[in-house]
Amino acid sequence: MSEIEEEFDRSPEAEMASLKEKATQIGVEFGAKIGLETLRQRVAVALTTPPEEEGPPDTSGLSKQEKFMKVREHLRKTELALVRVRIANLNPDKVEWPGEIITVVNKYLGAVRKFVPFGEATDNGYHIPQILLTQLKARKFLQKRTKTDPRTGDIQVTTRFVPEFGIEIMKPLTEKEVADLAASQASTRGID
Repeated sequence: MSEIEEEFDRSPEAEMASLKEKATQIGVEFGAKIGLETLRQRVAVALTTPPEEEGPPDTSGLSKQEKFMKVREHLRKTELALVRVRIANLNPDKVEWPGEIITVVNKYLGAVRKFVPFGEATDNGYHIPQILLTQLKARKFLQKRTKTDPRTGDIQVTTRFVPEFGIEIMKPLTEKEVADLAASQASTRGID
């Protein structure tokens, strides 16, 4: 279990304290009245963003702008690479949603935004950028369970944070499957 996942198995107050400590350590700014979900997302994004390079240019003689462009190019190759996934929505509050627009923003890539469908629409696989997959894996929701005590009749409510999505990473399409898909889309005017 990762350090982030351990934080979500705690009470909301303990999680908030832990996230504030983590945010302070990694330099994420937050206000005194920040919400738990907002802070959780800021920390998740900060952990997926490479640290800013500071100081004098390295020995290869690159300027600060050249370093920025080098990091940006590396992130474009790694974080914008498409991953084929099957996604199941586990949040009962979003059971009727066909999907959701997921957005991740950082200074190197700008805003990466995509509508991500859930359920049957992804049964044969759906391609999303790696950076959005990382965000989906980090998302949690508060699961509430009620139980009646048989002795007293009191209703006990227990809560815990659980993953919002069930994500299965699938094998990439073969060249033949890509060709068949392209032919199918061309015949239905999906592409020109």
